[in-house]
Amino acid sequence: MPKQSYHCPACFYYERDYVEQGIDGSGVLPEALRRAIKLVTKVDFSEASELLNDWGLALSKSSLERLSQSYGNEAWQQAKAVCEELSEQSLPTSERTEQASASAFVIETDGCFVLERNKAEPKGLQGREVKSLVIYPLNRPSKRCCLSSSVSISEFRVLAQALVRQAGIKQDDVSLGLGDGAVWVRELLSDLGVQHSLLDVFHAVSYLDKVLIALGHSEQERRAERKAWLKGEVDGALWLQTTKAHYNLTDTLMQTWTDEALEAWAYLQNHAQQGALAYPHFKAQGWVIGSGQIEGYNKWAILERMRGSGMHWSKGGLNRMAFLRSDFTSHKPLTDFHDVRLAAFS
Repeated sequence: MPKQSYHCPACFYYERDYVEQGIDGSGVLPEALRRAIKLVTKVDFSEASELLNDWGLALSKSSLERLSQSYGNEAWQQAKAVCEELSEQSLPTSERTEQASASAFVIETDGCFVLERNKAEPKGLQGREVKSLVIYPLNRPSKRCCLSSSVSISEFRVLAQALVRQAGIKQDDVSLGLGDGAVWVRELLSDLGVQHSLLDVFHAVSYLDKVLIALGHSEQERRAERKAWLKGEVDGALWLQTTKAHYNLTDTLMQTWTDEALEAWAYLQNHAQQGALAYPHFKAQGWVIGSGQIEGYNKWAILERMRGSGMHWSKGGLNRMAFLRSDFTSHKPLTDFHDVRLAAFS
């Protein structure tokens, strides 16, 4: 086993074997293995192999695939065990003083599709949905805890319950849920005990635009209305009520609308009744009204790595890569690198 070189502040330089955490059976020193596994979650295996070879670490594409598969499988098994244990725990109580205010957390969730190879279900979309959850303190969005997986929604609920506890949310903390309004998103946020839920303003505006077109608004008028919504100046429930009265919208009149416009109106009405369009109210309290975190996370962490040109994933490989991407990105990972490698390459 070759030695690694270390820089020593006292004597400037010396060499020693890497034995602090124990050598595993991967054939690669721990630090080199960590960098190799992390690299394949950022770029494809061929490019990762080229980069590692340029850096003096001779690992072929097939070797990287073997290492990442073994590591990823073990990491996923350990993460599921941790999540099952965490999900059964009660949320801890806060130790703050009576004068201190409760902490505020934002919970954002969304899904995106990745192409799957030899998908068992012939109907519907060719891809499989990767569900993602991001939780972060309102005043420290960089400290976000992330989790991505392609498991069923019932399995994902257990993972989500665990991530809430991993993120450090306590019983008396306040949480705001943001999503695109899909049924599974609303149900998941409800399961997580979110006190306040908002329809992401970016999605709301996409439905609003269809209604504005049906009302005959010009492009300039629609642009101004969209801008006001995006700035959090418009209460969606009040806007729908005022618009219906102003245009005297009756069922007969609305029958002239396209199905797309009718669905958009009904969609906004449904969320208005749930208080999910009260943007000025939440904006005034300093809350976020747009799900920029989860949208950016999905694009950067999932789609850029997993939806490249010609990429088709096996079911296991898809879930393995999605989870590794999220765990390496998370402020509080569910797994420990040394625990995983020692078990994966024992």
